[in-house]
Amino acid sequence: AFEAPAHSGWSELLSAMWRNTVTTAHACRLLARDIGSVNPGQVYSMALFHNLGEVLIVDLYKDRGESSPPGGKALGRLRRHMDQYHGILGELLLRSWGLPGSLAAVARCHIDPRELPPGTPLGRNAWLIAACYAAVVEVGVKYKDEHVDGPAIESSAAALGLTVEQVMKAAHQADAWWRGEDAGPNLDYGLGSGMSAEPSPEASPEPSSEASPEPSSEASPEPSAEVLSDSEQGEASA
Repeated sequence: AFEAPAHSGWSELLSAMWRNTVTTAHACRLLARDIGSVNPGQVYSMALFHNLGEVLIVDLYKDRGESSPPGGKALGRLRRHMDQYHGILGELLLRSWGLPGSLAAVARCHIDPRELPPGTPLGRNAWLIAACYAAVVEVGVKYKDEHVDGPAIESSAAALGLTVEQVMKAAHQADAWWRGEDAGPNLDYGLGSGMSAEPSPEASPEPSSEASPEPSSEASPEPSAEVLSDSEQGEASA
């Protein structure tokens, strides 16, 4: 889905979207390991799919022959359609693929996690994704002229019992990891489920000033086996 189209404007936009998605997922897993009430593998997988509906909207625009976004940024009507419809479209697409209902629920409700049962693993995952997405945007990993979808970082952090500073720290670490500046201390990148978005320590390249590679369908990781099953979605935390 993230395979770069021929026109550079669409290619730049999809590249920026992929960077935001992976950075958000990485920040979620870093924070999950710290707070202990969220499963790192689950929230990582959910974060990778949470904005899938936006990719579908971009593909629809491109296939209709719409003008490519200047500077690789979604703006105007494209941005408004992404904000308004990506949640429901992401949910429908994930359900059509037969993926776990928890992935589809987070794709729909990360925009407003209050729609999910409070105090459940699924609800905490949605709040964490919302918090990290907002923080990653605040760090500067943007792909729209305005990022107004989703709750504010303050409310998302408060829902998890976190401070804004904690969330921002994870976002800065994840952004540094993407840019090859800092892999973070004692991180185990192997998930044991075929994920390939993050290199293992042995395979990690030396920090480089080269631009991040274009996204491709081959680089898209498989969902983690730890994603909540449908029966687990509404379970309250112990």
